[in-house]
Amino acid sequence: MNENSFEQMYAGVDNGYVGVTCFRGNYPETEFFDITELDRAYHYALGQNAQQRNVYVAMKVFDRIPTEGRGSAADPGYHSMAWVDLDYGVEGHKSASNPPTREAAMGLLDQFPLRPTIITFTGHGLQAFWCFDQPIDATDKAGLELASRVVKAVHRTLEKFS
Repeated sequence: MNENSFEQMYAGVDNGYVGVTCFRGNYPETEFFDITELDRAYHYALGQNAQQRNVYVAMKVFDRIPTEGRGSAADPGYHSMAWVDLDYGVEGHKSASNPPTREAAMGLLDQFPLRPTIITFTGHGLQAFWCFDQPIDATDKAGLELASRVVKAVHRTLEKFS
């Protein structure tokens, strides 16, 4: 992942906050960055990764900084992508039903009707992102429901190939 990936992931969103969560042991710590400071968010994530910390980047732009934790799907914001986490192998995972190898996981994505915009490798899995031309405004209930339906549809479609 690079700075351009962050720009692609959050394209079309003009205001809000991106969360970057790092785990120090079992304890998550989240920093929020204004959408206009994606370069700072990227360099923060990169620095935390260099310190061997697990780093997670929010899959949405929050309308406002969440008052608790790292935020959730129920928090209002903007969705500029759909995504899947696709683990492979058994090391580091609770499920034994994952694709056995990275190549097998990539093979599932190759069968998907649309090519992902971005694929990142996470150590024992990968994340695939399908960036939208226009973000979904999920600052109200209808938008939150639409964003949820889109992401779930991507997950259901991928499950058909596994």
